Amino acid sequence: MLFIKLKRIINNFSIIINMAGEIKFLSKLMILILFWNASADENTMMNCTAYTCKQKGQSFTSGTCVYYNSKAITPTYYVKPCSSSKEYCPIAVEANTSCTKIPDTPIEITGLYPGEKCTKDTECRTPSIESGKTGCVDNICTGQGETEGCESNPDCKPGLYCLSGTCQKQIAIGSYGCENDFQCANGAGCNITNEVEKNKCVAYRSIAAHQPVGECAADGTNALCASKYCQVTGQYQPTEGEYQNTYACLATVISNSYLPMKCSYDVDCRSVSDDFFTDGQVFGTCVCGHNKDAQSYCTLFPGDPIAEVAFGYFQKWLNGTDINYCNTEHRFNSYCMSNWWSKKNYEKYMFAAVFADSYPVVVDEDDCVAEVYDSVLYELSKELDSSAMNYVLLAPVLVLVMN
Repeated sequence: MLFIKLKRIINNFSIIINMAGEIKFLSKLMILILFWNASADENTMMNCTAYTCKQKGQSFTSGTCVYYNSKAITPTYYVKPCSSSKEYCPIAVEANTSCTKIPDTPIEITGLYPGEKCTKDTECRTPSIESGKTGCVDNICTGQGETEGCESNPDCKPGLYCLSGTCQKQIAIGSYGCENDFQCANGAGCNITNEVEKNKCVAYRSIAAHQPVGECAADGTNALCASKYCQVTGQYQPTEGEYQNTYACLATVISNSYLPMKCSYDVDCRSVSDDFFTDGQVFGTCVCGHNKDAQSYCTLFPGDPIAEVAFGYFQKWLNGTDINYCNTEHRFNSYCMSNWWSKKNYEKYMFAAVFADSYPVVVDEDDCVAEVYDSVLYELSKELDSSAMNYVLLAPVLVLVMN
């Protein structure tokens, strides 16, 4: 039941465009941010709203698709999907909403990067430099070639980055001299050190547990770590300057309890501790779900089986050749991915990725709620054939059984 309902949550954070002219615009990101009500700090207790279907005998004003009852002991959204395929249910915060006609106005496509598919010149991004190459050539947005002038990375064709005013070849995996990820080949990031000449392009998620990594973000992550997470291991003092931290990658970061993990505070969401570090535990986020009990659940950690399945698909993109058709700054852009990756791989990846990202929101979610709050996702889930759907849904179970 849980997995059947989770399939509604596929692509909240993307735009899926069919170049034949159809565009499916997913405008749910801000809605999810508003409705997740993630706690601001670890000491703030969750105060969630309930979501459920219109009740038997409950009367709705004609056309109403969401009725918000603020006077109930637990404020509740009652949901009834629109019956017409020509209407949708707009989402509002703490308010009633009515079925609204889907606008006929086509959405204009603009700002596409070099390497992305197009149908006319106006869809492509305007270059930063005067007289820079632009336009739709053979149905692909063009850009500046190697050694040609640029002001920023998006001016350059795929395989290139902008350095000192000219487009240059991206630095290969295993080579040195990078200053940021965009200078490295699309499947790699820059392992930053205190000396640029020692900075090395390293494949994403390839540095093993407890191995050194150049830096660690404020949220304790580094995309080069196999686990995605890192921790301080000590300090050193350069020849000149103040003491600086040294870092290493954590072992696999996985929830310390069975899924789904109920929570009231962020501190309830903990990973299994990595004893290699003084403080080797990672904290997740407690998120309000779209369920009738107003229950909040913990976000997944990268090592949790469902999240691992999602990353498995993403790794196919990272390690494949199709990623090289995208501009360096759009290496993870969903539109460019959909252009060059096979339809089957793209849909399975997006399904698995947002399945994992939205996990705490959709646990115990009623179908009617999923259809209204994730209507585009509901349609996209239908596009996956049954064998692909079953694999994505059952893979986490297989991982647990095999381990």
